[in-house]
Parts: sequence; C-alpha cells; structure tokens
Amino acid sequence: FTRNIADIEFPEDWAHWVEVIKPLFVLAIPLGLTELIWTLGIFGYNVIIQRIGDLELAAAQIANTLEGIFIVGSVGLAVAATALIGRSVGAQDRDGIFMWIKQIRGLGNITGLLFASMYAMTVFSLDTLFKNAGEDVRNAAVGAILLNAAVQVVKVRNMINAGGVLTSGSDVRGVIWGDVIGSIVVGIPAAVILGLWLEWGLMGVIVARSLDEIAKFFIFGFRSRRINWDALLAEHK
Repeated sequence: FTRNIADIEFPEDWAHWVEVIKPLFVLAIPLGLTELIWTLGIFGYNVIIQRIGDLELAAAQIANTLEGIFIVGSVGLAVAATALIGRSVGAQDRDGIFMWIKQIRGLGNITGLLFASMYAMTVFSLDTLFKNAGEDVRNAAVGAILLNAAVQVVKVRNMINAGGVLTSGSDVRGVIWGDVIGSIVVGIPAAVILGLWLEWGLMGVIVARSLDEIAKFFIFGFRSRRINWDALLAEHK
C-alpha cells in the first residue's frame, strides 16, 4: 500500500521557477567554488609530496587514510550546526542561535580531542596494518600522524564554523576567503618553502598544512564574530 508523506507543489509559471531556483544558485555557486579551492589545495600538496619522493607520498597516504577514519566522527557536527542554527533563524530565536553555536563548538572540542587521541594511537598498529609498506614508509607516517592529530581539534572547529555557522549566517564569502587564504596564500607556498626549498621533506608539508588550518581557524572565527544575527533575523521575518 502507499502512504502520502508529503505533497509536492511545483511553481505555477516561469517567474515562480526563477524565484525558487535563483537562491539555490546563489548559494550553490560559492559553495562549489570552495570545494574547487579545497580540491586544488589537496592536489597541490600531493604534487609537492610527490616531488619529494614516492616514500613520502606513501607515508602521507597512510596518515591521511587513518585520519579520515577518525575525523568522520566530527563531520556531522557541521551538518548539525547548519540544521539547528538555521532552525533557530527561521524561528526568530536569537538566544537559540548562540546556544547551538556554543554547544556544538563545545562538542566539537570534545570529539576532536577524543578522536585525535585515538588517531594518534594508531602509530602503535602501523606494523600490523601496513606490514607490507616497508619500515621507512611506516616511520615517516608516524610523524605525519602525530602532527595531524595535534591539529585535529582546529580542523573540527573549522568544519563547524565554515560548514555550519558561516553558511547559516549567510556569509559564504567568509568560507571562500578562509579557503583561499588558508590553502593558496598560506599552505601551498609554505609547503614549497618548507618541504622543497628548506628540504624538511614530508614533515615540512605537514607543517604547512597545519599552518593552512590555523589560518582558516582565525579567518573563520573572525568572520563568524562579524555576523549580524539581528539583521539576518529581520530579513527572515
């Protein structure tokens, strides 16, 4: 049997279609640009690591793969921030906006520390998980894992601010600025200088990526503090 869950009502004419679709493009295009910048940044880091050596590239892939397993436990917080803050905006609940921002950021600190600790502990299982990778690769991966774990709380805060607070506050430009400055202005040049010119190798690139995240941390934090929630609430009355 069938059950009616929701009714679908399509726009009546072209003018109404434009009214519905235009805001989607206004939001989607900047977000698509941020994804492009993020992808270019990852590609740039990998190219630099490849220039350093295949061993370093293999070690970086091990560190990144393991990090992805643990940081996913915090990814949902950005989605939660978008939903809960957005609901408060729609309900004209100013206090609710700040309550959810505070609570989700606090939860992000907890999950960031918890999963970063678990991620760091994987250095003791590399011999088992990647026994065919070679001892040199595993040794190089240890430093990358520990440094990545050290900044995981910063990464989680960046996800919450960029993916939840700024987007809910209609400040997509802040997300773009953070990604551009973090990756293109700070991260990639630092990776070239530290990893190639100063010959720090893989650790130089990991340090550069950490500086990338730290730059985003300050930019996203600055932009989130500048959001005029009262004006935003007035627009959504």
